[in-house]
Amino acid sequence: MTVRYVALAVCVAALSAYGQTASAGAEVWSDGRGVDGANSVWSSSSLPEAPEMSVEGMGSSGGIQRAPNTRMRLHMRPFSALAVMTKAGFEGLGVDVATPLAAKINLRVSLSYTNVSPTISYDGVAVDGNIKLRTASVSVDLFPYHSTFHISPGVTLFNQNHATVIVDVPAGQTFTIEDTDYTSDPADPIKGNFYFHMGRRMGPSLTVGWGNMLRADSHWSIPVDFGVEYVGTPVFALYVTGSACDPYDGCFPIPSDASTQANLQQEQATINKDIAPLRFFPLLSVGLSYRFGANRDRSNWR
Repeated sequence: MTVRYVALAVCVAALSAYGQTASAGAEVWSDGRGVDGANSVWSSSSLPEAPEMSVEGMGSSGGIQRAPNTRMRLHMRPFSALAVMTKAGFEGLGVDVATPLAAKINLRVSLSYTNVSPTISYDGVAVDGNIKLRTASVSVDLFPYHSTFHISPGVTLFNQNHATVIVDVPAGQTFTIEDTDYTSDPADPIKGNFYFHMGRRMGPSLTVGWGNMLRADSHWSIPVDFGVEYVGTPVFALYVTGSACDPYDGCFPIPSDASTQANLQQEQATINKDIAPLRFFPLLSVGLSYRFGANRDRSNWR
């Protein structure tokens, strides 16, 4: 088996998260003519009573103004509602909390945590892994249309997505480092430690999706989001202890062998180059959301 294949397997495992408007108008003919066009004079008793009009309905020019959409404005007061969502995605299992900032803007706080410790066997070599996905982020859901489609710019405030792997090479088993084969010493078997970290602690993100955690006509919703997060260049490091043997030089300790250490450094550099594109971490999540409070009828906001 090769160090590169094990490292790439570790990386793959670690990635596996207007309102309504209304208008009215009226015309009043006051030229003194009746319906039949004659010059007849209408009495006040034959005319329908004119509706009362408040001063608020008149503009400065005397025209009729549109009434404000108080239904949307009342419902979308800042921090007037709360919704909680459980979700699963590329960042593991998580919980989101959302509250409105304006009629078409929600504030969302996201927390994700997953801890997995798989144990596999690869070419007869035991591989013990530990994958931890831990993130905290804040985003703003913007709803540009009369639908649940939203665009969500955000920022990751805490990123601790990383994986560690311990590889125990049995005595007599061959292990490849930078195209060089090493045989594990029966008296001091080779042991490898691999470390993979997904970039920086903070970074911007951008997602799009469908679903509104604060929809007015239902408590429940199923938001779906996908996008990308810039976390910076990921880091891979490997450390190998124990002793290796070859048929010409006998057995020797790996930490003190200059040639083996040079091969380890070259292997590490090659792997870091291969995983550099992962600085753009893909995001995908599906959740089930519940909004607290009574339903409100708002047909143009789902």
